[in-house]
Amino acid sequence: MNECRKFRDVILTDYLDGELDKESRERLEAHLSVCTACRIFAREAKEQLGDSFKEVRPEPVPEELWRNIRGRIEAENRTRDIAGEILERVFKPFLRPQLVPAYIVFLVFFFSGAFVAHNRIKLVTEIEQGRYLMSTLGEEASAEGLENANLGTAIEEYFL
Repeated sequence: MNECRKFRDVILTDYLDGELDKESRERLEAHLSVCTACRIFAREAKEQLGDSFKEVRPEPVPEELWRNIRGRIEAENRTRDIAGEILERVFKPFLRPQLVPAYIVFLVFFFSGAFVAHNRIKLVTEIEQGRYLMSTLGEEASAEGLENANLGTAIEEYFL
């Protein structure tokens, strides 16, 4: 059934227009010889769609339109070429196999530095939070005696 769906799409597009290549046309015709449903579909599509466009003649495309299309394509290609040249000039000196060890060393230092910085920030944040907590509890609470300090409310006692 899935194969029939594919063949029906081909029937509605290239087959009715006569645009199928020889191999595809032979495969389609072989399928039509064994599949009654697709054969009926092809016949009905040809009768309903194919005949309605027989009288239509293709209109010539104005030369000005072709010039505009060519001009836009060429402009787009020039823009791509310029961007490619700039990227190549910037990155080409760095894309050498001899520099791979230097890149590896750089990445190791970069990520280790990022790891150390992250841990320091985390430590400083924890120290600042501890100092803030101690300042809010008052001077009678020390780090050792925090459990014994009178926190004042039931919710503070619950969470701390």
